[in-house]
Amino acid sequence: MSGFSASDAAIEGFQVIRVHWRVVLGWCLFSVLAFVALLFLAFVGIAGTTLAAASRAEAGVLGSWIGGLTMGLGGIAVQCLVVVALYRLMLRPGAGPGIFYLRLSRDEGRLFGLWLVMLAGLLAGLTAAYGALRALTSIGGVAAGIGTLAVLGLVVWIAIRLSLAGPVNFASGRFGLAQSWRLTRGRFWALFGMALLAGCLLMLIAVVLFIVIA
Repeated sequence: MSGFSASDAAIEGFQVIRVHWRVVLGWCLFSVLAFVALLFLAFVGIAGTTLAAASRAEAGVLGSWIGGLTMGLGGIAVQCLVVVALYRLMLRPGAGPGIFYLRLSRDEGRLFGLWLVMLAGLLAGLTAAYGALRALTSIGGVAAGIGTLAVLGLVVWIAIRLSLAGPVNFASGRFGLAQSWRLTRGRFWALFGMALLAGCLLMLIAVVLFIVIA
């Protein structure tokens, strides 16, 4: 990561959209169609569960689980396909484009597993933080406020340190968590500045689009 430029990295996504706009439109169309298919599958699963359930309460609980799992896991899978297609476009330029660089391979499965592990870790960490903040609330509002800021700072720090896990997962064929932790050592503020600048640019674009639509 020598010679890393936060500003260049922040606008790289916009450069990809400018150069490969046809591919990006293909990913958008694929995502829309995939989520419509997921909605249909969730509807079928909920309807089947409702008919087979013994009571209305049981049907509601089972339907919520089936609908949530279908949309949750399916949504993660769809995003994995698109993200790996982006990695393939950027990191393997010699690979054949096929249909917008979309594939079903070990790369997608490995990234799917990585995201599930990171999501499970996030949920476990937030659960522990919630319990700690409730304990601090009983001490006083100031302690709870300081604890909340500390938790937010810790979440941002861990997110930045693990931000390269996805690209490493694709490029090296490894899970990527340990490698991302090593690669981002000493680069927190540069990566944080990149993320902050990219977020500001996205907010600016969102405001402009809102004004135009309004």
